[in-house]
Amino acid sequence: MPGSGDLPTARWLREKYEPLIKTEYDEKMKELSKGRNIAVLCDETTNRKGEAVFIHCKLVGVFRRQNIGVL
Repeated sequence: MPGSGDLPTARWLREKYEPLIKTEYDEKMKELSKGRNIAVLCDETTNRKGEAVFIHCKLVGVFRRQNIGVL
C-alpha cells in the first residue's frame, strides 16, 4: 500500500511502544490509588482453547478508606 511505510506494525507496537506506555500508566495509577480502595469491574470469556480471556475491565470507583461502609 503506497504511503504506509511510516505506519507502525502491530508487533512493533506490542514490543516497543506498549512497554513504555504501560510503565507510565502503572506509575500514574499507583499514585492516584495510594491510600484508597479501588473498585474494578471485569468481564471475561473463553477462547477456542477454553482459556479465560479478559474482554473488558473498567475502573468504576476510587474511594477513600474512611468513606467505605458496610452495606
